[in-house]
Amino acid sequence: KDPTILLLDEPTNNLDHSGLDHLQSMIQMTDKTCVVISHDEDFLNAFTDQVLYLDIHSKKVEVYDGDYFFVKEAIKTRIQKENAKNARLLKDAQAKKDQANKFANKGGGMRKVAKTMRSDAADMEASFVDVRREDVALRNFTVPFAPSSANGVLM
Repeated sequence: KDPTILLLDEPTNNLDHSGLDHLQSMIQMTDKTCVVISHDEDFLNAFTDQVLYLDIHSKKVEVYDGDYFFVKEAIKTRIQKENAKNARLLKDAQAKKDQANKFANKGGGMRKVAKTMRSDAADMEASFVDVRREDVALRNFTVPFAPSSANGVLM
């Protein structure tokens, strides 16, 4: 059969330099869609024109156009912008709360203004951007071993 998509999971493992070059050439020359999972950034960057990022925290698939290194930089820039936006929102929300506390202590009609300001501060806090977090922690895992036969071959 003639597949329309190639799924390659860590295809560079155990390849020597000529094998890696051959694989890279094959991917670059094919007219098929290739989905490649790899930790080899230079290999990915050689042929990538789009990246699907599987975010384990948000459980979403994000699509980025560009080579691998461009996408990495775009993600880094986005994280910096999101963190800066959250810092501004936090600062503004705290300023509203502080001002609301001053107004609430004055009594009278100012209490109503303070209540509105607290509501505005809560809205600001609710609009914080969910910033991507990289999953760099290695979880504990075990590799179960099958019993070996008399000749040492795993069953």
